[in-house]
Amino acid sequence: MKAHTHIKNLIFALLFSNAFFAQDLLQVYNSKTDLPLGDVVVAYLDHSGKQEMAITSKNGYCQLLSMTYPVQVSLQHPAFKTLNDTLFEKGTYVFKLSPLQGELDEVVISGYLSEKRVSDAPREVIVISSEVIANTQARNLQEIMRVAPNLNVRADGTTGGSFAELLGIGGNNIKVLLDGVPLAGRTGQEFDISQVSLQNIERIEIIEGPMAVEYGSNAMAGVIHLISKKEKSDQAMISLDLSEETMHSEYSTTEGIHDHKMSAYLPISKNLQWDLGLGRRQWGDKQVISTGRLMDWDPRSQHMAFSNISFQKERLSILLNTSFLQDQLENDGAVTGVINPQAQDDEYLTKRFVNALTAKYALNKDVFQFRTSFNTYSRQKNTYINNFTGEPLLAIFDGAQDTSRIDALELRATWMRQISDKVQSTSGVEWRNEEAGGGRIAEGEALDREFSLFNASEFDLNFLTIRTGLRWSHSNRSGDALLPSLHLKKNLGKVTLRTGYAKGYRLPSLRELFFDFNDQNHRILGNPNLEPESSDYLFASATYRTGDELRSESSVRLYYSEFRDLIDFASSPTDPTIITLLNTESLKSKGIKIGQRLSTDKWDAMAQFNFISTQFAAEQNDWNNNVATSISLSYRFSDKLSASSNALIKGKNAQLINDITAGEDAVLVSIVDPYTLIDANVTYSIKKNLHITAGLRNLLNEQTVDATGGGVHGMEQKELIHYGRSAFLNIKWNFKINPHNKNEEL
Repeated sequence: MKAHTHIKNLIFALLFSNAFFAQDLLQVYNSKTDLPLGDVVVAYLDHSGKQEMAITSKNGYCQLLSMTYPVQVSLQHPAFKTLNDTLFEKGTYVFKLSPLQGELDEVVISGYLSEKRVSDAPREVIVISSEVIANTQARNLQEIMRVAPNLNVRADGTTGGSFAELLGIGGNNIKVLLDGVPLAGRTGQEFDISQVSLQNIERIEIIEGPMAVEYGSNAMAGVIHLISKKEKSDQAMISLDLSEETMHSEYSTTEGIHDHKMSAYLPISKNLQWDLGLGRRQWGDKQVISTGRLMDWDPRSQHMAFSNISFQKERLSILLNTSFLQDQLENDGAVTGVINPQAQDDEYLTKRFVNALTAKYALNKDVFQFRTSFNTYSRQKNTYINNFTGEPLLAIFDGAQDTSRIDALELRATWMRQISDKVQSTSGVEWRNEEAGGGRIAEGEALDREFSLFNASEFDLNFLTIRTGLRWSHSNRSGDALLPSLHLKKNLGKVTLRTGYAKGYRLPSLRELFFDFNDQNHRILGNPNLEPESSDYLFASATYRTGDELRSESSVRLYYSEFRDLIDFASSPTDPTIITLLNTESLKSKGIKIGQRLSTDKWDAMAQFNFISTQFAAEQNDWNNNVATSISLSYRFSDKLSASSNALIKGKNAQLINDITAGEDAVLVSIVDPYTLIDANVTYSIKKNLHITAGLRNLLNEQTVDATGGGVHGMEQKELIHYGRSAFLNIKWNFKINPHNKNEEL
């Protein structure tokens, strides 16, 4: 760091407080970058036994109250090595913390009010880091899921969506969060993960098993938590991210994939920062097995924007998040008739706004956080009759035009108390109000309210870490629910052992309760008498970390879960011509996951194997096995040149389908044949601020596989996998402007 910068910081330190001469002042730096380091926990104990705790500001500063010397201090940050020292007299102190570089230990926040290292968390967390996101060149949540073999991703060519499964179930049972805020978008029983952009995402945390204590309903199978980037600099920055990709051999201005994003970081003042960005992603159409006007991959365009305004001053931090998505898809129908040919074409327009205000205040041993969020989600469907002689006409039959809407308001307050250096407790209250409306809601407007109290406490007993959790929840439609959890962690040198139990639940969605849809071919009604789904989950795992120059992490995990009262479509017990929703099934799942990672300063290799077996308990049919393996390799040839490759190897995949034919319900098993997806790319840094990546997706050109005994939307027993081998080019350009109006490369 330049000398004038140190002088400036010293002057700032002298002016930092009117009570300077009565207090100690600490400033903490990152030893690698020489930049101030915020969010460092400073625990100190003076000669009289007085014990306090403080947190450094964005600029790395921290004031200590008057103490009796000598004072023992401990500086802790999840991403840095802990530093312990002793202060012998009042004054100003500067400390530098060393990053945990080279250690296979990520930082997580899911379920916590502050960051925590993976190795310290009693619950096992899978972290997809910013480096992995960059290596895969993933643009949305669907694409990055290839590196997580425990998640099964299904594509639906009719709706253009992609849906995830975890522990054998998916849809409403996987909760998707953005900086702790649940994303609305569950108009049916699925959540489209292709509508979640990775623009401005720093990392993704995946937790298997119920997270009901921390996040309530809809987290019965697990949580996917997206964490936004949080820039900390006094320099403004503009970034461009431009990607072009073929769809198999098709590419033009209207074919292929075009993904363009721009973002900016503006440090308005030393306490106030603003991140904002815009993006657009456009897909062309693609035929794989369809013919005529039918497309397996329909033309689609997405527009997205985000704004994050953050304020931090000493112990107080405030964050205002806003994000927007618009997704438009065109689905052309088949031509019918010979003399007067016509076709029925559908257009879908989805919009989602996410708004959240979060305030956090740290006071010695206490951290208080309050968050209010408002989500609005709408999906508009318009059906047109195209007679090929003029402009298409709006169809007038029942169900041809519809707009579904969901509004969700959530208030959440939490209090974390560091009771002692061995005991930490987090208590909270949460209130959620959800409204749904549209032409397919029987009551025209439906309302659901839920109130919850929860507590999660962690006890470090030296020989064992115990995390207990309990949530009481009351819903205006389903009554009370009591949801416990217990997790244990034991460190044995380089080996970490974990085990735990959690209970999960899912309240029926408003659409499931009040769905009302009638058209030429369907008569589907919701069921206001649905009961909540519930589950029990057990797991045990072991992780072994070793090495310095060659670092290794080996892990194995076993789990078992039971899901009860699962909601699915079935024939109405009173009228077989009506399809409704019932609590029809119980599902059991068990599995094992094995992982191995090796890393040096030059290269990183990771392999994960996942085996899961599922059984519909009510049918007592055979256990259905699914196997998946993911392999990731990256190598850095120099500071300018690097390469990476990712492979997802799927074994035979058994999908359980609730078949409704002739008024009789039956559970069918669809066996999807094995397939392998391989991507590879090379990145070259022309300058510090200009990076070019070129690569190939789906090297083996996998597009469809056979699905015996089932199929998706009647697609001739074929399961859509991918649009085919494609080539892509990505350019990232970052431009930083320093406070003295001198442009500077990153």
